[in-house]
Amino acid sequence: MLVLLPVARRFTSGATQPMPACYEITRSPKSGEFYFHLKAGNGEIILRSEGYTKKASAVNGIESVKKNSPLENRYERKTSKNGEFFFNLRAKNQQVIGTSETYKAEAGRDAIRNSCPVCAGLVFGGPLGKTNSHTIYVGSADDPSWFEPTVALFVRNLPSWVLVPPGLQRYEALPP
Repeated sequence: MLVLLPVARRFTSGATQPMPACYEITRSPKSGEFYFHLKAGNGEIILRSEGYTKKASAVNGIESVKKNSPLENRYERKTSKNGEFFFNLRAKNQQVIGTSETYKAEAGRDAIRNSCPVCAGLVFGGPLGKTNSHTIYVGSADDPSWFEPTVALFVRNLPSWVLVPPGLQRYEALPP
């Protein structure tokens, strides 16, 4: 099963580019420490770093995410005190590079997300060992004609200019 999802776009220099993920470095006004966030295409933070005293160290942390995120053995799966699920991404030396957002369901945390080793942008993913379907993120394939979607999700949020191909099974949100 191939699922069609709305694509987040970032506008730069008058050009529109798919933006599956981006990094943002911020500085805490209180502590003066630098943090990086890995943001999904919808703007939600999906990974937060530890604090760094130097901006260059935060940049190195981003490079470490790019290097380690494709490696399954770098993920430490955890459960918070309130029962929500999250993971830590660890470097080869076992230091925590970043901590994920929390997920209400274990499946949200455990879904496989295959990332680009250059930019760490999401390419495709799906629930680990639960189904034979995968989500392929539009804009991640060199030739989109290789894949034909069968389902359209979150159609209630589509901008008016987005056309859903005819014949797709449509869902306002996630299917039941």
